[in-house]
Amino acid sequence: MKKLFLILLLPLSVYSQSTQEQIDSLRYYMHKELNEYRLQNNVDKLQIDAKANAYAQAWAETMYRTGNFNHSDIERSDFNGENILWGNDYIRTCKESSHWTLWHWKESPGHNRNLLKYNYTKVGYGFYKGYAVQVFQI
Repeated sequence: MKKLFLILLLPLSVYSQSTQEQIDSLRYYMHKELNEYRLQNNVDKLQIDAKANAYAQAWAETMYRTGNFNHSDIERSDFNGENILWGNDYIRTCKESSHWTLWHWKESPGHNRNLLKYNYTKVGYGFYKGYAVQVFQI
């Protein structure tokens, strides 16, 4: 518990770095807030899936490395839906970043459909230097 507390107090810019601790914190906050949102809309919670996390993380890193902000070739994967976002560097904490990202996805009708799709049961998250990826699986 003490380690998590210290992470929250660090003046991080999650868009200038992407350490494993930051990625884990972003996943934690994003997942917590997403499941709260789903419950508010009478949709079951999602489970975090390690394979989905790996896929989403790889795609976030690929977008950063190539500079191409595009959806992955999700149709050829085991996943059924995907949300992507590129952020700004003014956000300083992981909690703010995950909230900001989820807020933008809620505001987009297509992304919001993914957030609330009733038959999705698993989710994975990837974050890398300003790029956010979320993949869903039935």
